[in-house]
Amino acid sequence: MRVLIVNALYPPLTTGSSHFTADLVAELRARGHLVHVVTTVPPSSAGPIDDDPDITRLRSRWVSPGELAFNYAIPVLRRGATRAINRLMQEWKPDVVSIHGQIFDLSWRSAIAARRANVPVVVSVHSAIRHTNAVADRILQLGELLTVRPALGGRSTHWIAVDKRTHEHTADRYHVPPDRLSFAPVMLTAEQFQGGDGRRARARFDLGDDPILLSLGHVVPVRDRIALVRSMPEILRVHPDLKLVIVGELYTNTFMGVADELGVTRSIVTTGRVSHDWIPDLLAASSVEIHDLQGIGLGITSLEAMAASVPIVAYVPKDNYPGTSMDEWPELELLDDVQPRTIAGAVLRLLDDESHRRAVIAEQHRFVDALFGPAAVTKRYEAVFESATRRVTPESGGTPR
Repeated sequence: MRVLIVNALYPPLTTGSSHFTADLVAELRARGHLVHVVTTVPPSSAGPIDDDPDITRLRSRWVSPGELAFNYAIPVLRRGATRAINRLMQEWKPDVVSIHGQIFDLSWRSAIAARRANVPVVVSVHSAIRHTNAVADRILQLGELLTVRPALGGRSTHWIAVDKRTHEHTADRYHVPPDRLSFAPVMLTAEQFQGGDGRRARARFDLGDDPILLSLGHVVPVRDRIALVRSMPEILRVHPDLKLVIVGELYTNTFMGVADELGVTRSIVTTGRVSHDWIPDLLAASSVEIHDLQGIGLGITSLEAMAASVPIVAYVPKDNYPGTSMDEWPELELLDDVQPRTIAGAVLRLLDDESHRRAVIAEQHRFVDALFGPAAVTKRYEAVFESATRRVTPESGGTPR
C-alpha cells in the first residue's frame, strides 16, 4: 500500500507525536508498505534534518498563540505549500493519507487535497484540544467548529484516537459515527530506551550521586507538577538527599512557588528542553518516574520509562484505553487519588521495597508489550487503512479503491 503520512511535527522535533509518527513510518516500511512523509521545516534549534528523499518538508513560520496554546510554538505554512501538497498528491498517488494531529494547517490542507484527489483520509488525534481556562477552551472549541471540522470532517474521513480522552473528544467535537472511529495507542519501541548510561546523565546535569525522582515532559497547565511538589516534604523526610529532576520546557512555573512555600526548592532540578537522545541516560540514572498526575491518561514519556524498567507512579482512569481495563495489570502503580500522602506513599514503597519494585517493573513490561508494541499498533493502523480504502467516497462520487 502507498501511504502518505502527514504530521507538522516530525524529528528532529522532540515531541511524543513526532517520535511516534517516525516509529510508525519505520514499521510500515518494514512491513512492505511504500511510505512518504509530509512535514514542516523545523526551527534551526531543533537539530540536524534527516535528508531522507521520502520526506517532503514545507517551509513554515513558527508562531506562539500564547496561553491559548500553553505557549507552544505552532508551525504555519508559508506561501506555495498548498500547490506543493496538491502536486505531491497527484504525482505520488497514495492509496491512503494518514494525518497525525488535527490542529495544524498542514493537516487541513492535506485533507482537502486528498478529497479532491479522491484519496481516503485517516486522521489520528494525538491530543484533545482542551484548555484549563474556560474562556480559552471556548475559543478553541469555536476554532474546531470553524476550521478543523470543515477541513477534516468529511464523510469519507476515518479517525483514530490514542486513548479514552481523545476518543470521547473526537466523537463529541467532530460528530464522528462509531463505524469511522477506531482506537490505536501510540507505538513504543522498547529497546531504544534500554541500556542508557546513568553516570553520563549525572555528569551532564550535575546530579551527583543522590537518588533521582525523574519527571519527564514539558510543564504545561495540564501537567503542572503541583501535586508532585506537594508530596515532596513527606518523601524528603525519608530520603533527604533525593532530587526531583524535571526535564522539559517550563511553559508554566507555578509549581516553583509551591516549592518555595514548602521549603523544598533546593531538592528540585529543572533542566529545560533536552534532546531525546538523553532520555535513556536520564532514565538509567533514575529510581522512579512521575508526571502523569492529573487524570488525563498516560503520556508517551511514561511508557518510555516503563520500557526502560523505571517504575512509574501515575493517576490514570481505569478505562483509559477503549476496550481495555487497567485492572488487567493489577501490579501497575496506579493511584486512587493525588493527595500528597498517597503520592509520597507510592514513591517511597518503590524506593524502599525491592520485591514490590520488581513486581511493578515486570507488570509494566507486560503492559507495554501487550498494547504498545510496534507490531500490535501497526496492525491496528493497517486494519483502518484497509477499511478506508474499501469505502466509497460520497463527496466525489467515487468508487471503492
